[in-house]
Amino acid sequence: MISFLIPIYNRDVNRFVNTLFEQCEASGVAFEILLYDDFSTAEYRSVNQNLSQLIGVSYMEMSKNFGRSRIRNWLGKNARYEHLVFMDCDSMIEKDDFVQKYLDAMHQADVVYGGTSYQKSTPDLSYRLHWNYGRRVEAKPFNDRQKMPYRSFRSNNFMIRKSVFLKHLFDDSIEGYGYEDNALGESLRAQQYSILHIDNPLLHDGIETNERFMLKTEEAIRNLVGQYKDGQLRTRLTDQYERWKDLGILSLFEKYSNTFARHRKTKLIQGRGSILSFQLYKMQLFIHGMKQES
Repeated sequence: MISFLIPIYNRDVNRFVNTLFEQCEASGVAFEILLYDDFSTAEYRSVNQNLSQLIGVSYMEMSKNFGRSRIRNWLGKNARYEHLVFMDCDSMIEKDDFVQKYLDAMHQADVVYGGTSYQKSTPDLSYRLHWNYGRRVEAKPFNDRQKMPYRSFRSNNFMIRKSVFLKHLFDDSIEGYGYEDNALGESLRAQQYSILHIDNPLLHDGIETNERFMLKTEEAIRNLVGQYKDGQLRTRLTDQYERWKDLGILSLFEKYSNTFARHRKTKLIQGRGSILSFQLYKMQLFIHGMKQES
């Protein structure tokens, strides 16, 4: 028995949900698919409402926007079954055994992360930054993810026991975009819940434009600064920050970054910047945020 939980925001999920529904039916497992629309525009609500006609699918529209964490928490609390699979709405199922792989892993760990993938074809330059970052940083093979199971955890595509989730909800004090999945991973690590990484990715079908991806990154770094200052979260970026601080090179890096900041940002928005340049941009944002918080 398994619950698939999909928060929706301004996305046509018909193809995604129909594929999921067909695989659930074929598996013979008792299932439910909960779709909660987080105050999308009327256009998208109209497109997705018909999914409620599928047996085992529940579709509900929110009267206001609750945000990424709160709506996921509500989905988890309202699910009927013990095993919950959270899936982002800007996803597509590529493999015919997606549902079966989760069923096979159901009793192997407290949390199972399936992973993410990106399209193989190179997109237009205006989408190149998110695509490059996703393929090189986020779309890691499952055996590489398993080496650092908690740090490699993401919330776009994972299964968790409901009894565990209710003790470790998403932090709804985090507003906007970014690092709520890292915070959940840290919470699970602190209580030593097991995480298993498997080869069961969802295709990320919602690549952002370079400019939009940069704006969301800036929002995410602001969230990270707040959580790090409160002692709630550590990431690879904060580890690097601490190493550079111990070495006394933060001021040197900041001086260098400020000199080339405008040129770097322009290149990234154009889709011509490297992943290293993007990582340096994130560090620059984090250092600036830490100074403002001091």
